[in-house]
Order: sequence, then C-alpha cells, then structure tokens
Amino acid sequence: KRNWSIYSEYHCGGFAKTTPQLIQLMNRFIAETEINLDPIYTGKVLLALKHLLQSHNLAPDASILWLHTGGVQGAFAHNYLYRDRPDKIIRLIK
Repeated sequence: KRNWSIYSEYHCGGFAKTTPQLIQLMNRFIAETEINLDPIYTGKVLLALKHLLQSHNLAPDASILWLHTGGVQGAFAHNYLYRDRPDKIIRLIK
C-alpha cells in the first residue's frame, strides 16, 4: 500500500547546510511557538511542510504527522559556528 510520500528536495544544500529562508522560518516558528528546532533535520521538515501546505500538493483529506525528533543541540553548535554572523543565528528559547 502506498499511502505515504518522501520529499527529498528540502535539504537546503545538504547535511548541516542552511539557507536564509530556513533560518528566517525557524526563527519565526520558535518565536511564535516557543518550540526550539534544529537546522539539521526538524527545521528542514518544517520548511517542507510549509511549502507543501502553501502549494496545495497535499490531498484535502491528507493526514500529516510531523515528528520533532530532537537534535536541538545541533542548533547550539550551529550558533557557535556562526557566532559572528547575526543573519545565521537561530534565536532559541531558553
């Protein structure tokens, strides 16, 4: 039975890569929900989900399961690596 899909085009350039669009989306989501995300996996899933919802590529009766798999420590490492680049900082809730 094929009642699921995999979307592989939301990698933002590859493992541990980000784009300004991803960082902006993550920062908005974190500010609005107070749920921290990581830029390696969960943030990219949010980017894909937002795009799929906006483009109406999902069936009207589709069920959506979005798992927050953790990994927020990746956001701390990301921020440390880009500490001199304010445009790349993820604004985490403490």
